Amino acid sequence: IPSISDRLDNRVTLQGHVQRPGVFELTNGMLLSDLLDRSGGLLPDAFEAVAHLIRLVPTDSTYVLEQVSLDGLGQPVVDVQLRELDRVVIYGRSVLRNSGLVSILGEVKNPGVFSLLEGMTAQDLLLAAGGFSATADPYTAELARRENALLLTDRIVVSQDITFGRTLPSQLDLMENGDTSMGAGTAASADALTLQDGDRIFVRRLQALREEGDIQIIGEVLYPGPYALEFRGERVSSLVARAGGLTPEAYTPGARVIRDGLPVGLDLDLVLERPGGTEDLLLFPADQLEIPQYDGTVLVLGEIMNPARAQWMPGMDFGDYLDQAGGVTAEADRNRANITYANGQADQVSKFLFFRSDPDVEPGSTITVPALSPEEGGGFDLDQWMARFLSVATIVYMANQIR
Repeated sequence: IPSISDRLDNRVTLQGHVQRPGVFELTNGMLLSDLLDRSGGLLPDAFEAVAHLIRLVPTDSTYVLEQVSLDGLGQPVVDVQLRELDRVVIYGRSVLRNSGLVSILGEVKNPGVFSLLEGMTAQDLLLAAGGFSATADPYTAELARRENALLLTDRIVVSQDITFGRTLPSQLDLMENGDTSMGAGTAASADALTLQDGDRIFVRRLQALREEGDIQIIGEVLYPGPYALEFRGERVSSLVARAGGLTPEAYTPGARVIRDGLPVGLDLDLVLERPGGTEDLLLFPADQLEIPQYDGTVLVLGEIMNPARAQWMPGMDFGDYLDQAGGVTAEADRNRANITYANGQADQVSKFLFFRSDPDVEPGSTITVPALSPEEGGGFDLDQWMARFLSVATIVYMANQIR
């Protein structure tokens, strides 16, 4: 049983700014005016000067376009008899017109881009954006307006100070004195400033306002947990004091601040000895101060025979801990080994010619031995050995010259 055909016969299509666009049945002798009547007529913003009739040419299956004009009543000036598969398009003035756009940014509830309507003022745009945010200063705003783009000048925009004053409720209505002169100066009034296409308004933040923020201290203090920043410029020493001070198990060399997910090393002993000094770090919202318990081990990772956590012992050096982990593998790059201390600070092996200097090892550290890069490969490198030979020969020659 075959399926029915998808082809629709005896139809015409009406698109665009009419009451009911869509596909209509083509009847005998049907005129363009009949089609418009069936659709319910034109929408108010329909462009009547020119409409398009797109017509199929059966002989070669191409399409031709004919222009038709409509009168003030939405009827064709010259009526046209329709054919099968004709398509009529009625355009709208709102689509053809270049609509203007304006924007408002800063301390408003719904910042963004808005359509420019006839007679729209800066105050109207503020209303469209939902009004001020709780931190807005209605007396300090700026309008940026584009210069004439047709002129070749160095100036791109012209800025104008504007003030919204008390045209809308704001948090400044709670001010005791009701001073409306602050920040106004020679600024234009928002309710009298008519906007133009491309205008941008920036609403500023209250100058005296400071953001509240929470910080956290975890680890070896009497009262760990979240705290509010009490004042702008609070430092680590203040937070430790508010948390009741350190416990006997606190390992001060391992203290660090976590900011934006990254550790910031501290010398907590010096911070507590000299509060307010340069070492006493300023705290910012979302900072986390970590004071760990003493960890008397050293973690050894990377290209070593047996990754392990060794006990820290006084007098043991960098190489001793590598030996405790079984030594390095054949693929290890011993000269680029590094160490990360408990407070997040790091150091690495330094090398000059044939001399290598290892960093000190402290409790709670992590030693990492990276692998050789693919180009190094661990084999004999003639160029590298020649460079080293020439460097040593140069030093010996200069030493003889000095004698």
